Amino acid sequence: MAELRKDYILDQYVIIAQERAKRPSQFSRSPPTPSSDKDCPLCPHNEHMIPGVLEQVGDGRGGWLMRAIPNKFAAVGQEGSAALSTHDPLFVHGLALGEHEVIIDTPHHDMEFEDLSVEHIERLLQFYAHRARVVESKPHVRYTALFKNRGEEAGASISHSHAQIIGLSVFPPAVARLFDRAYDYALRNESCPFCDVIRREKHSKRLIFINKTFVCIAPFASRFPFEAWILPLRHVPAMDKLRKEEFSDFAHMLRKVLRRLGTLGVPPYNLVFYNDERQGMFHFHVQVLPRLAKWAGFEHEVSVPINPVPPESASSFYREG
Repeated sequence: MAELRKDYILDQYVIIAQERAKRPSQFSRSPPTPSSDKDCPLCPHNEHMIPGVLEQVGDGRGGWLMRAIPNKFAAVGQEGSAALSTHDPLFVHGLALGEHEVIIDTPHHDMEFEDLSVEHIERLLQFYAHRARVVESKPHVRYTALFKNRGEEAGASISHSHAQIIGLSVFPPAVARLFDRAYDYALRNESCPFCDVIRREKHSKRLIFINKTFVCIAPFASRFPFEAWILPLRHVPAMDKLRKEEFSDFAHMLRKVLRRLGTLGVPPYNLVFYNDERQGMFHFHVQVLPRLAKWAGFEHEVSVPINPVPPESASSFYREG
């Protein structure tokens, strides 16, 4: 029988539909047709197609390893007032202000994130953290979203490996609810909810991997098939607060998870990085969200996903790779 499960701290529910369960091989798909680098704006020989370079890490030979550029088709603008018009409570509106950057993971067009060396991924994660802090420091930015989309089903319009940073002039209500619930839990229990989750889950069937400084779990109320969370064992509020050895362990674990996920045939996924740049009370973590199941009318109406892969099965899939 299907099981209803609640998120660790949020009032969000999922249905774990075990009777719909599929073997991992049934989620496998053919790799997408390789795209050409000829018209790719993120490739080194196409600088004329981008609006400029904000910052880059050189390769020591006159080229670059990774770079941050403005998004040519930015979702937010940088000019105008952030004030909202609220004279009509039904039609509150204003300018979408903020910052929108693209981080190009590698100059190599046909290299996936998980195909990069651990050393490259470590430097890349540090570069992500640095650029997120730069965006967060802008006076008109109240929240900074760092994320990576891979595959069309996950929202990627360009196949060349990249991440994005969007700084918003408003604090997203969904993120505010997550932060508020985490803070409320901490005040009531005198402990971080994510630290408590780690203490419980590292001894459960949902444990995927653990190393000296990081842990990976399949969350109890997984919304997506093969969803995975990667968390530092130490309480760290934001990615730029990680130590050198933690970045190294983080890179190893993220690469390991994505390489195992990649055995399903280059599946689409989102990486979502949850940082608390200002308060310092949150627990930084990354959510790996494979996009292998479609939401239908039920999910869109009630926001209760139906997940056909129990997290206990997902963790087994990752461990057995």
